[in-house]
Amino acid sequence: PQLQIDPAAHRFEHSIEVQVPLLQYLQPDVQIVPICLGSGTLDTWLELGTALGSALNEWAEDVLIVASSDMNHFLSAEETERRDRLAIDAVLALDPVLLWQTVREHRISMCGVIPALVMLQAVLQRGASQCELVHYGHSGDVNGDMSRVVGYAALAVS
Repeated sequence: PQLQIDPAAHRFEHSIEVQVPLLQYLQPDVQIVPICLGSGTLDTWLELGTALGSALNEWAEDVLIVASSDMNHFLSAEETERRDRLAIDAVLALDPVLLWQTVREHRISMCGVIPALVMLQAVLQRGASQCELVHYGHSGDVNGDMSRVVGYAALAVS
């Protein structure tokens, strides 16, 4: 019940437009259902993740759930790495509540925390039992400016 069709929701959102070309490159016949998430409560997002996972359990084909987010924004490389590690550890623990609490408590400017926690709740509903950090880096690794970086992490849950 929390989801509704709203083309305007994607007007200022950039994560889906970044993901679609990659998904199409990897699998040209890919079919997607883009979901843009806005405001709500932790309970709302956990309920949505549970409902999404349950619905996908009824699907006969393999499903890939992609949640997209930058990590921390515009602090020093050292501080961004410290904060990002806290959020990454919560994802590695497959704990959506811990992720939510960690991001709020440590003021981590992770813009996609809601999609990440919904994804975690959905994959837990589907029986996920492990998570692996595939790669971590930040913008300073590319441009050399370590004073104000944005963190990026790729994690795979199965």
